[in-house]
Amino acid sequence: MEKPLALKVISIILIVLGVVRLLGGIAGYSIGAFENINLSIVIFFENFVCGILLLISGIMLLKGNKTGRILFIVASIIPLIAYIIFLKMFNRGFIIHVILVLLLYLLPSIKDYFNNKEEL
Repeated sequence: MEKPLALKVISIILIVLGVVRLLGGIAGYSIGAFENINLSIVIFFENFVCGILLLISGIMLLKGNKTGRILFIVASIIPLIAYIIFLKMFNRGFIIHVILVLLLYLLPSIKDYFNNKEEL
């Protein structure tokens, strides 16, 4: 079965987002502007951990692997928890992750693709 165009687009978005997060983390730590330890921890989780998970998730989804959707949900929840625990605030950027998760689970073409695909 052919991969839906929406799945390909979302996969590419996740790969680019993962790379941007990794580069943002490197840039953030290279300027050394993090005197607040809680902010440093959040930036580590949000950029490095989440960035790597987003990159892997995007690659897995591009290959048509169901596990990529679950990995993306995990990559979305980690920074949210880090923000709430360490900075006691809610990140508005999380809304983008919620929209992408909804698209991955509710778009009929993607839903049908994963329902009809057998996992290796």
